[in-house]
Amino acid sequence: MPVRVAGVIRDYARTWGSVLISLDDYRALTGDRIANDLHLFLAGGVDARSAREAIGRALPAAPALRFEEAAE
Repeated sequence: MPVRVAGVIRDYARTWGSVLISLDDYRALTGDRIANDLHLFLAGGVDARSAREAIGRALPAAPALRFEEAAE
């Protein structure tokens, strides 16, 4: 299946590299229906701790969420 590279980014969480594709394409290619990884890019001036706390309040049924910052 031919693909087109639309851009290259540095993924600091995965030093072995990663590929970003749409969820629909990923599911069509792999048959994997589970999304278990999410990256958020906070707007300038947004405090990471405040964002983590807000997400925790919004998703109380997901206590196993793990948060990591690129700087870590």
